[in-house]
Amino acid sequence: MAAVFGLLAPALLAAPMPPSLRFTRLGVDDGLSHTTVWDVEQDARGFIWIATETSVQRYDGYELVDYQHDPDDPRSISDSDIIRIFRDRHGRLWLAGRDQALNRYDPESDGFVRYPPREGAAADQHNAAVYDVADDHDGGIWLATPNGLDRLDPATGAILHLTHDAADPASLATNVVDAVLEDAEGKLWIGTDAGLDRRDPVTGQIEHFLLEAEPADARTKIVLALAATPDGTVWVATAASTLYRYDRRENRFVRVATVPDNVISLLATPEGQLWMASYGGGLSRFDPATGQLASWLNDPADPESLSSNEALRLMLDDAGLLWVATRDGLSLYDPRRSRFTVLRAGEPGRGLSGRNVSAIFEDQRGELRIGSLEGSVDSWNPVTGKVEPWVFDPFPGSVKTIFESRSGQVWAGCERGLFRFDEARRRLLNVVGSDAFGLVTALAEDSAGTLWLGGSALATWTPKDGLSAPIPTDPSDPAALAPKRIYSLLVDRAGQLWVGGEGGLSRLDPLSRAIRSWRHDPQDPGGLPRADVTELYEDRAGQLWIGTYGSGLLLFDAATERFRDFRERDGLADDHVTGLLEDAGGKLWVSTNKGLSRFDPESGAFRSYDAADGLASKVFLIRSRFETRDHRLVFGGQNGLTLFDPAQLADDPVLPRVVITELRVGGEVMRPGAEGSPLSQAIAETRELSLRHGRRSFSFTFAGLHFANPSKNRYAYRLDGYDPDWLTARADDRRARYTNLDPGEYVFRVKAANADGVWSPREATLRIHVLPPPWKSWWAFTLYGLGLVGTIVGYDRWQERRLEREREISRQLRETDRLKNEFLANTSHELRTPLFGITGLAESLLDGVHGELPVPVCEDLAMMVASGRRLGGLVDDILDFSRLRRRELGLAFRAVDLSEAVELVFSLTMPLVGNKRLELVNAVEPELPDVHADENRLQQILLNLVSNAIKFTERGRVEISARVEGERVRVAVSDTGIGIAADQRERIFAPFEQVDASAERIAGGTGLGLAITRHLVELHGSTIELDSTLGVGSHFVFSLPIAKTDPAAAGSPAEAQRRMRTSVSSRVG
Repeated sequence: MAAVFGLLAPALLAAPMPPSLRFTRLGVDDGLSHTTVWDVEQDARGFIWIATETSVQRYDGYELVDYQHDPDDPRSISDSDIIRIFRDRHGRLWLAGRDQALNRYDPESDGFVRYPPREGAAADQHNAAVYDVADDHDGGIWLATPNGLDRLDPATGAILHLTHDAADPASLATNVVDAVLEDAEGKLWIGTDAGLDRRDPVTGQIEHFLLEAEPADARTKIVLALAATPDGTVWVATAASTLYRYDRRENRFVRVATVPDNVISLLATPEGQLWMASYGGGLSRFDPATGQLASWLNDPADPESLSSNEALRLMLDDAGLLWVATRDGLSLYDPRRSRFTVLRAGEPGRGLSGRNVSAIFEDQRGELRIGSLEGSVDSWNPVTGKVEPWVFDPFPGSVKTIFESRSGQVWAGCERGLFRFDEARRRLLNVVGSDAFGLVTALAEDSAGTLWLGGSALATWTPKDGLSAPIPTDPSDPAALAPKRIYSLLVDRAGQLWVGGEGGLSRLDPLSRAIRSWRHDPQDPGGLPRADVTELYEDRAGQLWIGTYGSGLLLFDAATERFRDFRERDGLADDHVTGLLEDAGGKLWVSTNKGLSRFDPESGAFRSYDAADGLASKVFLIRSRFETRDHRLVFGGQNGLTLFDPAQLADDPVLPRVVITELRVGGEVMRPGAEGSPLSQAIAETRELSLRHGRRSFSFTFAGLHFANPSKNRYAYRLDGYDPDWLTARADDRRARYTNLDPGEYVFRVKAANADGVWSPREATLRIHVLPPPWKSWWAFTLYGLGLVGTIVGYDRWQERRLEREREISRQLRETDRLKNEFLANTSHELRTPLFGITGLAESLLDGVHGELPVPVCEDLAMMVASGRRLGGLVDDILDFSRLRRRELGLAFRAVDLSEAVELVFSLTMPLVGNKRLELVNAVEPELPDVHADENRLQQILLNLVSNAIKFTERGRVEISARVEGERVRVAVSDTGIGIAADQRERIFAPFEQVDASAERIAGGTGLGLAITRHLVELHGSTIELDSTLGVGSHFVFSLPIAKTDPAAAGSPAEAQRRMRTSVSSRVG
């Protein structure tokens, strides 16, 4: 067996390769690390593991992930050159290399647990290898090596080592162990270079079996491969190219077949078939029921053949696909692809003469006649696979159509005219030459037996009359044929001839020759689209279907003569339709430039197939199609023909197992346990994930582990909490990307459908917690809360201290204010007494109490009286302002005659006019209604305003006017004085403010008058307004409510005038 890993002389078999067995290859161009594949296995999750000469790789149908030995990583595999991969009955994956160490894959860490080889194995390194691995019902792992048989107990790490002992007949037959397995009864079968042994698991005794009583070939003793079935059958392949089966009743082995040399791997299928991998003999299959053996070899000219004749190992995956490890990569056989039988150009007798199949016909013997663009015609027997070419006389050029008339004559429309098949001589004879008609692209026969020829024109041919004159085509003539080049002819059930081609569609009555044509009209949305008509087909219901080159599939409504289209947007593989056929179930099959579509006219649903599904090509040629007598369909295209039974094309029931294969955060692939990685285990095993703030942009890659046609698997995913609906993804873009997610809880879900569009209900899910930023985390909010509480407590204490200080200041201010008020009151009283005394004495002297005084003395006394009165007014203003600020000034409201109040104010202020050329004008109408006011304070308001007006007016007039405005009386005091600047209008109402210093020096004043006036006006429920222009004058306005006059309370006018004079007499001056 050791020589198997060297160069063995191949023993090739001459058995023909069945055309239905086609392989998909996986090689170095697809990412394999080496051409030599020692072994292949599928793990419990569905991944495919591949052992090459340089590494172990994991395959998900799209990408290969490398696993190699890393001396610095104890989780890495012990040896990069792994020979065997084994999946035990518990789903654990074991890998054994040339170092005879055993590795168990740990899915959670995506690493390996190493089990070192037995003691003393290092001394065997010159002959080290593991040929086979098996497990037993107790969980032990058995290793077949060239140095004996080892059993590892994974729980303890203990290793049992069995060897040959010449002195012990119950020991192994030899130390070179090539194969090992446990049967259904728990007995261990051991294939060695010296025969077959069986070990009893209870006693540990080893029994030797002779495969032949007297073997003629010494190689019979070399057991290279073993296989067992659930029913207890054990199969044995030896180096003598012999296959044996164990007979349980007689406890012996029976020779059943001669097989290729060097069968080093056996695989029994659930259906009872036995596959064999032969190093040099390729792949073989033995059917125990019939005893038939078939073999398949590499064909350098066929990319779908076995990749190499040096087959090394076999594996049947969970979907029933056969994997073949060879010296030149992997070969994958999908039995479902055999639903499509493919015939391509190849060697004589086995392949077609031409590559591009352009015409197909089934003859009476059930053989297909196949024409090509290269100018060949072959007959193919689908049962025997035999291909025979036809002879031409002369060369026909491209074969466009093959047609059988009702008489049984078979015709071929070719590039160089019309040809007839001569069945007796197996030749094609020219009937109408190219010089007479030219290219013949389509043929049809009407009810009269007339043969219609379509090409660059339309004509008829009969044996009696020969070729007729062509019927002209004229795109500009509605009564003429529409197509200028004909691609398709059809005689419908009504006997009408339909003509389709470049430029449109026509219907011709063969008897009357009347023509009805349809051409593209841009103004007619229900008319014929802009496209060439490539195919015409009448279904069993009598409906006319039209294939176009660019506008998809059309259905013609005979009643309305309108067209309904079905296109790529509806699910059609391509809008360039080349052929149409109806199957026995009423489904329409549409060949296109991008595959084959099955159309259900009832539901309007399409299902498409392409080369990945097993078709010869995705590009089909015009009208290269045929339905056989047994209702199989044949379509021809650029790379041969495809034959299939539509009834056998059921959807694949095997559902993909979807897994998340990669996590990227910020574009960086995350590895479990790596620095900065959120993964503690492999992403495929992760169920919950936490992402901190700043790592909220991430992506997931996923795969549906179904390998029949992974490029056509489909995916749907969503992130609950973010995506409102499911998002779909193609196989070439299996990545879900998310950017800057808000903190919160999410669930990522992904599901997959197989290549037939059957969705698996199982989803891969991952719960994601996007953490808030540090300043929004729970502990941050805890700190915020503590800080807030501290701030509130500190602020409260600060407020208490501030309020205490304010209360102390307020107390001090109140005390100061009280002392000030007492001071003002006392001072005013103390001032008034001597002031009134001085003023009274001066007035008495002026009145002549002591006689007439000199004029200078009288003038001085008058000045003393005026100054005293002025000082008294100042004291009154200070007291009033103080009371106003303390809000201690109360008003006694009553009805007041405004006109009389103005007269009184003018009489009191007249002395202030002096020598000024100034007129005081009372413009208040006597009939004006009384106002509701405090009479004394109203006089004070007017007196202050008039006094100020007189002070600042040298000539002109001072006027008081009033008018009724609603429920109030608007009062205005105007003058023609110096005016007030705009920037000083607000200042003059502030305490101790004057217009300017120069005016003060001329007119004098304390600056309290207008401030008191403003407060008094506001106490009357109004505001005072000022409008002034420098050099023109000023205009003060305020309003008072109209009084509801009570005559009894008002008193006589004389009494009111007396009170008014008494109140204001002391304020003038």
